[in-house]
Amino acid sequence: MTHERPASYGTGWIRGSPQDYDRDHCIDLAQFSTFVRATQPEVAESLDMDRPSPTRRKFLVRLDSEIAERGTRRAAQRG
Repeated sequence: MTHERPASYGTGWIRGSPQDYDRDHCIDLAQFSTFVRATQPEVAESLDMDRPSPTRRKFLVRLDSEIAERGTRRAAQRG
């Protein structure tokens, strides 16, 4: 589990480690895993994020595909 303080330049960004970056899916696995565990613990367990398993790979491929298709931010729907 990653516990890092925000970078000293005060923007709220957290400095990652190059070893945690997955180039194939453009994601910091340690930071993502920490986020999912904190916000959705049941989902985190099922994604098998701690090791390079077929389950993790399948999820990352799907995540990458969804981001490519929809982007990283969606506008709130207005009623």
